[in-house]
Amino acid sequence: LIEESEEISAISLQEYEDILATGLPGCKYGVLHGRLTGAEKDKIIADLKRGSLHFLLATTVVEVGVDIGNATFIVIENSERYGLAQLHQLRGRVGRRDSQSYCFLMAEGRETERLKILEQTTDGFAVAVA
Repeated sequence: LIEESEEISAISLQEYEDILATGLPGCKYGVLHGRLTGAEKDKIIADLKRGSLHFLLATTVVEVGVDIGNATFIVIENSERYGLAQLHQLRGRVGRRDSQSYCFLMAEGRETERLKILEQTTDGFAVAVA
């Protein structure tokens, strides 16, 4: 979610930027979403890889085609809204090197039971048939 929405109950990237501006004023981060041009996305990814940015706020645009080898954790909010295959793809954005990595799924309601397969395995086939 890039901007606030009356239809969807979720924190937008814009709201996160406002929170970070006051809560972590010295922190450098990039914001990645589908409304950016390819060149803008490439620059943000390059800055993150170079270490010019501490972390990335992103929509699911990072699901495919983004390779940041030194990324070690990902937090996925409202994970109950995504399919298991999509969540598996998103968590695959971290842990691409030898470093320990973590994927935090934040979910609400009964859907959390469905997400347990992601806790139990990293095998994409097992996730697909779950």
